[in-house]
Amino acid sequence: MLPRMKPANSIIKKPIKAIWRTLLPHVRHLGLAMVARRKIVKKVTGFNINPYPFRIRELLDSILPSGITGQECSEIEVVIPSTAKDAPLLNLAISAVRQNTLNPIGKISIICPAKDVADIKAMNLHEVDVLNEEDVLGKQLIKACDEVAPDNSKGWVRQQAIKYASVLHSSYLGVLILDSDTILLKPQTWLFSRGRQSLAISYEYHPPYQIHFEKFLDSKHSPLFPRSEARLRVSFVTHHQLMQPSVLRKFLSDDVQSSPEVGLVNWVKQFDFVNSSPACEYHCYGTFITSFFPERVEYIQWANRAVSRKEITSRFGIETRQISLRELRSAYPYQNSVSLHAYL
Repeated sequence: MLPRMKPANSIIKKPIKAIWRTLLPHVRHLGLAMVARRKIVKKVTGFNINPYPFRIRELLDSILPSGITGQECSEIEVVIPSTAKDAPLLNLAISAVRQNTLNPIGKISIICPAKDVADIKAMNLHEVDVLNEEDVLGKQLIKACDEVAPDNSKGWVRQQAIKYASVLHSSYLGVLILDSDTILLKPQTWLFSRGRQSLAISYEYHPPYQIHFEKFLDSKHSPLFPRSEARLRVSFVTHHQLMQPSVLRKFLSDDVQSSPEVGLVNWVKQFDFVNSSPACEYHCYGTFITSFFPERVEYIQWANRAVSRKEITSRFGIETRQISLRELRSAYPYQNSVSLHAYL
């Protein structure tokens, strides 16, 4: 019997994919960042969600500058929502954000479930506040989160709401939200003078996130922020993001009820668990500021890689919690960040 031959298209695709991966880290040197910006802010006409194909989104990200430095920047706060499963990465995540944030950092807060507060405080993280998520959310928002979510998603919904609630409560001009399994590898300026900020797009595009975003805009009935002006062909699910309280308040408030706190409760109530992942805080903020305040955005590369913790153990012969920032930079030289997801 003759050996089974691989399909010709699979034989061809493999080297093409390898060439693509080799070229991508270098296309930003072509000076096409303004082309990428025009594509990012371009709005979809008609009624259908129509994202760019995956490879185009990947290319747009690669064209953008790796980061923007040398400009006047503002002091920011850093907020890291966490749970027990990611606690072993907190020292590394905090060290990385301190080393790679060019803005002055006025405050770093870890926000976690009540059951994890004592254990994370016992880690003696230097100059870091550890907060109970219930104190950040408040009773009304906790009720909304727990009512809208099935039992296996209540923590996930709270994590989304925590990020917005912490930004609304902040006294700083900008808050860098960082998922606790994401490690920043390169220096970045997040917030500049006059309310301009860095923002990255992601490769992922999950239509339910845009559906939820548009549904919330419709519920506000605001002539200032119509849904028809807020449908883009990119997404912003980037595992970290600078959020400005002034922008978030505009997104969550409406013309009738000016309280963004009430708006946040309504935003949560719009989650529709017909889909297991129905909404994304990063997508909403990124789409809103890009659609209605594009002059306040400087687009930078996301250049993130999802890395399994098994890969770290296999590659370095150590547990993930033992990996150093230097080792990660050396292993992933073209990445701005890595996300060490527990579920991979």
